[in-house]
Amino acid sequence: MLVKEIEMKKWGNSQGIRFGKEELSVLGESNTENLKFEMVVTEGKIVLTPKNKKPETLDELFASYEGE
Repeated sequence: MLVKEIEMKKWGNSQGIRFGKEELSVLGESNTENLKFEMVVTEGKIVLTPKNKKPETLDELFASYEGE
C-alpha cells in the first residue's frame, strides 16, 4: 500500500494528475503507457481501479467463461 499526497495541476484546458514510477510500480503493471482506469467518485473521494490488468492464472482467465 502506498499513501502519498499528490497535486492536481492545469493540463491544457483540463486538470491532470501525473503518476510517477513509484505509484505505478505498486499496481504491478509493466506496460503503463495505455493503462485504463475505472473511476468512481463517491463521498468526496475519487477511486481509480486499473481496468486492463491481465489475468495471472487460468482460473482468472476463464472466470467469466460459461462454455458453448
